[in-house]
Amino acid sequence: CKLPFQCSAVDLIKGELISLERGFLYKAVMASCSLPGFFPPLRMREKLLVDGGVLAPVPSLLLKEKVDFIVGVSLESAWVPYQETKNAVEVMFMVDRIRYKRIFEETIKEVNFLISFPHAPFKWTDFDKAEDFIEMGEKETLAKKDEFIKILKRHRRRKIFFFFLGRR
Repeated sequence: CKLPFQCSAVDLIKGELISLERGFLYKAVMASCSLPGFFPPLRMREKLLVDGGVLAPVPSLLLKEKVDFIVGVSLESAWVPYQETKNAVEVMFMVDRIRYKRIFEETIKEVNFLISFPHAPFKWTDFDKAEDFIEMGEKETLAKKDEFIKILKRHRRRKIFFFFLGRR
């Protein structure tokens, strides 16, 4: 069975965000999950790949040319204001967090509908709480169902209007 699949990764050699759409699924997922500092980069042909979230926390930039409606899901936690740092490592983490926040804000501009969990009581490293993540996702999605349908209908009307005008 061949199902369409796409995930993103960053090529450390070229410094580019790439789309993984062909080849072995397990390799694409491994590359996309290769978090710098936690897991080693994955070598794939002439590329050295890490998690696509390094450059695109929500891979909308890769999708916008292929689809006309993007639903983004973000596990990004709420912004933590500056606190006095104790050492250089904490400063590095704070700088990285600021950079990530700015990149996130840019990538969600291409998203038509965003489901997010800014006050989630979990961290992305809480792998043992997968069922809680799923339950939280289901509740948040159902809570935004009416808003989603409204935005989708508005998008379809606009798309039909632009079709007749000869624009996207």
